[in-house]
Amino acid sequence: MLKDNPKYVKQFEAHGYSIYVPANASDYHITRHVEAMKHNIYASCGITKESLTGIVDAVLERCNNDGNSKQWRTEIGNLMAYLKACTKTPVDEHCAIRLGACLSFIETFEDEAIQVWSENPDMPELFYQKEKEKLAFKYPEFYAFFLTLGISSSPEYSELSAVLTDTGYFRKRQELLSLFLPTQNK
Repeated sequence: MLKDNPKYVKQFEAHGYSIYVPANASDYHITRHVEAMKHNIYASCGITKESLTGIVDAVLERCNNDGNSKQWRTEIGNLMAYLKACTKTPVDEHCAIRLGACLSFIETFEDEAIQVWSENPDMPELFYQKEKEKLAFKYPEFYAFFLTLGISSSPEYSELSAVLTDTGYFRKRQELLSLFLPTQNK
């Protein structure tokens, strides 16, 4: 379906799979644009559901604790500053991988060992999205492909693409964010 269709260009090939994108970037189906928009919104949030739940639990614990009110206010202030800092950067590289997977279409080679199937570019389906994500986490070359495509397709990541290759940035960011987290009393 994709192999001989001039509307699509093969961008990547490995392990019995071919990955295609539209020859013209404006030819994505509206459903792909909606899916991409969801991932871009997620990337701009800067925090995962699990992280937010942990911070909310910590705030609630301090609100329900009858301890030192000055320390309590300081700790809650630090947690709120941490949340504010999280909103300034993308959530994680996995969001970019999911976006890259969303904006590409997969097709298998004609191989006896692999069942031949082709993704419909007009209909994002969870099955194909999950298959591409599995490939990304199984094979480094798929990971790199989807990550690169996702970064280049997300305003949130594109803005920071130079920073994403700077390991010193991540070390400094981790140190800064750890300053906002309260110390545990034992």
